[in-house]
Amino acid sequence: MNSAMKPDSKPAQFDGLERAAPATRGIDAEAIEAFLDGLEQEGLELHSFMFWKDGAVIAEGWWAPYAAELGHMLHSSVKSFVGTGVGLAVDQGLIPLDAKVVDFFPEHVPADAPPALFQMTVRHLLTMTSGHGSGISGGEWRRLTTSWIAAFFKEPMVYAPGERFVYCSGCSYMLAAILQKVTGERVRDWMEPRFFAPLGIQDLAWDVGPEGVNTGGNGIRAKTADLLKLALVHMHGGAWQGRQLLSQAWTAAATGAQIKDIVIGHFDGKRYADPSAPGAEKREGYGYQWWRGPDNTFTASGLFGQHAIAFPDHNAVIAFTGGIAPREKRVHRLLREHIVADMQRQRAPSAAPTAQAVRADAALAQRLAALALPIEHNTSIPASRAAFQGSYAVEPNDDGITGIAIDCAGDRCTFTLTDGRGQHTVTASFSTWTDGQTSMTGWQLHHSYQPEQTRVFARAFWRTENELVLDWIFIETAFRDHVVCRFDGKDMTYDRRVNTNSMRKEMDQLSAHSS
Repeated sequence: MNSAMKPDSKPAQFDGLERAAPATRGIDAEAIEAFLDGLEQEGLELHSFMFWKDGAVIAEGWWAPYAAELGHMLHSSVKSFVGTGVGLAVDQGLIPLDAKVVDFFPEHVPADAPPALFQMTVRHLLTMTSGHGSGISGGEWRRLTTSWIAAFFKEPMVYAPGERFVYCSGCSYMLAAILQKVTGERVRDWMEPRFFAPLGIQDLAWDVGPEGVNTGGNGIRAKTADLLKLALVHMHGGAWQGRQLLSQAWTAAATGAQIKDIVIGHFDGKRYADPSAPGAEKREGYGYQWWRGPDNTFTASGLFGQHAIAFPDHNAVIAFTGGIAPREKRVHRLLREHIVADMQRQRAPSAAPTAQAVRADAALAQRLAALALPIEHNTSIPASRAAFQGSYAVEPNDDGITGIAIDCAGDRCTFTLTDGRGQHTVTASFSTWTDGQTSMTGWQLHHSYQPEQTRVFARAFWRTENELVLDWIFIETAFRDHVVCRFDGKDMTYDRRVNTNSMRKEMDQLSAHSS
């Protein structure tokens, strides 16, 4: 399930990227080892890591059961994808940057719209300077079934467009809607022949809102290599393997500091507050749906740890996905302290590394190949629980859960929950991860995401004779749920928590009784 660099490996068929050993690119494998040590010591949950330098991936790993061939929800790093789609249209003269936003959707403009709304342009959307006082998160709109365009136009205008940076996923959605209005295609379909296919990006899925428009600022499921390639193309001025996909002028503008020394407001899980409110955070700058970073870097950045960081001064890109807390900075600090510091030493690459470097590269490859999420587990099953069945009526609760059924036999344990959406089942294994599909309700713990079916890797174990533990990894997302069922005669309690979320991380404990 893992994919790791080997010094003599060939390009992986699914991504087409070259592989090389760290020493051949002047990188000390021990610096990457130190970064991994830091992640373990700090308890930071990454799901994937790829390090590209000077023409090749020199280190890569996936924390099992995550794997190279699996897609992963990217959240706000998707904004850099939608910006790319707009860039393709701008290069073709289809979308003027100073075009007024209201002119694309006059049917949605409110009768009492303020004058400032009529001054908002495509450029303002790209730079997050729409004039709104607070910023919409995907978590706020995701369950809205009416027009998102109309909702955007009803947002209070507090500033003149261009006056102040206010981070807003609504701006990115409007870019997707404008591109679709101009081209007649969803962003995903528009980009397919012009960007995704040339890069060998396959099976990329992009959520669609209630108006049939790709969600714009979030909702892509893509491989880590796809995210890395997005940054690579921009770092190389829009070129890929000798083909110019985007103009150099566009990529320079998109990844450059259109706005410097910006402030991003506090995030409460649904909205980004006005930057003048308490809890604001200073940032280096912003381009066209790309963040600027220290030391001439630029980043596609997403909630819960989905990032691609380009280092033009070192001809390097680092991409990773994870399940970490919002605004968590320690991963970036560890990168700077170990890997970036090593690049800054400007050690000469070696076509014939020393024996010590070869050993270090091999040790790193072995470690990367063995990465796995650190999850409590054991395979022993109490004799009294070798075959266990129970059906429980749940006491009234705010989540509308009415019943829980558990059926464990042999290596399998099937958990079924009944609520207002219907019955939802997850089947787990006592010995390994089981790959399946589920409709399990979880939007309150999953940043408002609630697909009809989602892929889940599940595992179970008995911590004690009366305590059943289930781990559900929603493998295409950042979310990993931990469920504990405790039994006392005919009574049961049910606890469920998640590894990370924008708001609550734990459901209220439920009490149930054998029926």
